[in-house]
Amino acid sequence: MNEANLSNPVIESRPALKPRISEEEMALRREAVRQATASIAFEGWQPDEEHQALLERYIAGEIETSDLRADCAQRVCVVETPF
Repeated sequence: MNEANLSNPVIESRPALKPRISEEEMALRREAVRQATASIAFEGWQPDEEHQALLERYIAGEIETSDLRADCAQRVCVVETPF
């Protein structure tokens, strides 16, 4: 896949920030990401480097869940059926 096709201007336009969340919130996010990635690993999926970097930014409090959803929505290819 071409990296240019995976870039997300919404997320890329946000500069890296100092964490705005507590250490406790970071721990909760880290555990949620660990559980989610373990769950989808059963289906054979592993995050690529770009997505892993976004997950790390989420854990650090630099981006929010809505940013992760927007990135995933951009990566999903929707095929319309003729009927």
